[in-house]
Amino acid sequence: KARMPFHKTYVIFSVTLANAQVQLSSGTDRTDRIKASVDVSVALQSGAITKPLSATVSGSAGVRYGPARGAFFLTDPAFEPLSVAGISDKHTAAANAVLNKAMAAYFAEQPIYRLSTTDTKHLAARLALKSVTVEGGAVVARLGL
Repeated sequence: KARMPFHKTYVIFSVTLANAQVQLSSGTDRTDRIKASVDVSVALQSGAITKPLSATVSGSAGVRYGPARGAFFLTDPAFEPLSVAGISDKHTAAANAVLNKAMAAYFAEQPIYRLSTTDTKHLAARLALKSVTVEGGAVVARLGL
């Protein structure tokens, strides 16, 4: 299992994720969604930038179950506008637009969790589970045969 903080170094930069928080929400702003946030720090592996860029990435999404694939997907992901010290508002707005589009496309096809086809309990869930939603601050599973 991955634990926080999570750190990954790539060829020219490193990324650190920390302080992840997830909550189920029910309210007037984006009702019945999963809300999540994580602190992100990106540092270039060159002498050009000595201080990492840091921001808190926050967003929300609905959830759906795809019975044909036995998988859970995020729906309509929306990220709160980023605010990164040292980055202009113009570039930040462009980054926000790209982030929202990319995440929507990614999560439309990529499940966040898939029920196993070899585990007995997962097989039973795949047979009975028809849909999953977030309603009134709780996860609601609809079952049927």
